[in-house]
Amino acid sequence: MKWWQAGLIMYAFAAPSSIMGVAFTFSRAGIVGGSLGCLIVYGASAMGAMLFVDLLAKCPGAKMFSDLGRATLGPAGERLGLVLQMTNFGLYLPVALLSTAEALQNVLQPSAATCTNYFVFLVAIVCFASTQVRDLGNATTLSFVAMIASIVVAVMQLAIVATHPYTDGEPAQAMGNPEAGSTAGSVDMALGLTSCAWSYVPSILTVELAHAVGDPQELRKAIRFSVLLSGLVFIAVGLPVAAMWGTAVVDPVYISDPWPADSAAARVLNAFLCVANLISYCLDSVPFCRYVQRRLDPHFSDGWRLKDCARYAMLTSPSILFAIVAAVFVGQPGGLFTMLAWVTAVTVPALNLIFPAVCTLFLRANAESTTTANLGTPLSSAEAGAVVPTILASRPAEPQPRVVAWAVLVVGVLVLIICFYAAVGRTVIASVRGPEIIGCEGWGIYTDIPGGGFPGWNGLWSS
Repeated sequence: MKWWQAGLIMYAFAAPSSIMGVAFTFSRAGIVGGSLGCLIVYGASAMGAMLFVDLLAKCPGAKMFSDLGRATLGPAGERLGLVLQMTNFGLYLPVALLSTAEALQNVLQPSAATCTNYFVFLVAIVCFASTQVRDLGNATTLSFVAMIASIVVAVMQLAIVATHPYTDGEPAQAMGNPEAGSTAGSVDMALGLTSCAWSYVPSILTVELAHAVGDPQELRKAIRFSVLLSGLVFIAVGLPVAAMWGTAVVDPVYISDPWPADSAAARVLNAFLCVANLISYCLDSVPFCRYVQRRLDPHFSDGWRLKDCARYAMLTSPSILFAIVAAVFVGQPGGLFTMLAWVTAVTVPALNLIFPAVCTLFLRANAESTTTANLGTPLSSAEAGAVVPTILASRPAEPQPRVVAWAVLVVGVLVLIICFYAAVGRTVIASVRGPEIIGCEGWGIYTDIPGGGFPGWNGLWSS
């Protein structure tokens, strides 16, 4: 894999789930606030990934977060890295599944007369089939397709907003939103900043991509490429949309009042968004399902015969079952943003910022007082599926990486606090969360809409 291909995967991993929500950042955090949030969080995320590249140069056998955690923090670091990484992959599956289903529904039936859960069941079949990609090195072409699709979505979003002016709402402010002084307004502002965290997460795939690239140092180019591409799309799309529609932008822009959902342009946009989200599900499920397979069946032949594909499907089937259940029970119509808020709070700041910074600081602190032989016992292949060799060289900590690590750690802690505040507020404040529907007509489980509100399978093809 070339460095630019790795950069595309870093970009495509999170871009589809954020491309329709970046304007919300500027609508709720303000033009200046959203821009600063993007620059600070994206910059810190790129530096966090660079810290991992430095660690990989000393631990070239590391294949997962857990390997780096073991080499720098000991057994506790190994367990922490594994839990964080697999939790992120696992919790993001229902997010990608639901975003794909909603995009397909917006193509076929923008009126949303049919229960969204039926679209979840439909796209789950395709999403589950995508796990057969099995390796990120096999997903280069898909990542390129996702990048093209997200760029088309970005351009069409700008065109649709520009041709459908909306003057009833208030203009986006420089900092915050008109209700920022209230609890709901502050939660909205935190949610806007949270989207900066989930829309670019290079550290999560850095270790896996290092082996696909071959030379970890080549990942530096990939990280620079991915952060420039992600930042450019974030600002070039979010700023103009927020400037034209102001505070009318709510959650993903396609559920805002002025959005022409029935127009041909909006349906075409959602078709490309559906493709991008499907590929995002694939990119997320590949490392997660591969880990599950290695744990359950380490001697899997990894062939492409029918029985091999069936065996891999059986081993990884719990992933799609969890995704379906979570997508249904979080509830609609605000379930997607609620899931994104919680997945981000629980895993993204820790994985993308805090963990690489802590590993770097502990490694360099140990290097000042001990020999490399004492920095961690190498893992056997039976213990972790990969050998983590002894640290290659011992020298005093360098000032520049230490300063970078501390800066990334501080940003990570601040982002963690903001994300948890946003997730809790999104869950408990009804005016922020919006109406909630769990289930469909005939098997409705819960709704807070007076008089019901469970749609069934209604008028799909007549729409």
